[in-house]
Amino acid sequence: MSIFKRKRKIFLLIFSICFSISTVIFLLIKSNIFTQAFKKGDVTYTEIGIDQAIERFDEGSYIFLDTRSNFFYRMGHIKNSINFPIENFNQRIDNFKNKFPKNSKIVIYCDGLSCSSSYILAKMLCKRGYFSIEVLFKGWEAWVNRSYPIEKSD
Repeated sequence: MSIFKRKRKIFLLIFSICFSISTVIFLLIKSNIFTQAFKKGDVTYTEIGIDQAIERFDEGSYIFLDTRSNFFYRMGHIKNSINFPIENFNQRIDNFKNKFPKNSKIVIYCDGLSCSSSYILAKMLCKRGYFSIEVLFKGWEAWVNRSYPIEKSD
């Protein structure tokens, strides 16, 4: 067997594996397998997709928290959301606790797939006793792609 044929077979094998993995991930996302509760110790929150977030927004009884920096929040955020960057957690948590009881329904988001600050804030709030927390999978990116209400701040 020539070297070219071996390289071709290896390429096809790697391509097949990558295609299979991406297909499985796509099917998991489509089947809402990512909309589930995550529990680690005493920390519990739910990951939701964009359709569920839109339902929460339309319902009007949920608090939306944006974990992105103040700069990005001012550039655009989900309408009526509250800016709550995790690096300012200690400065903001007391005021937040005074305004919002622990049974408040909360949706947390950040930039998108490359951002994990929404998950970090969810864990931090869970440890402070909040128990109705949902994290928007793909966050701001998913919201903007659906052209749902946004606003800018000064």
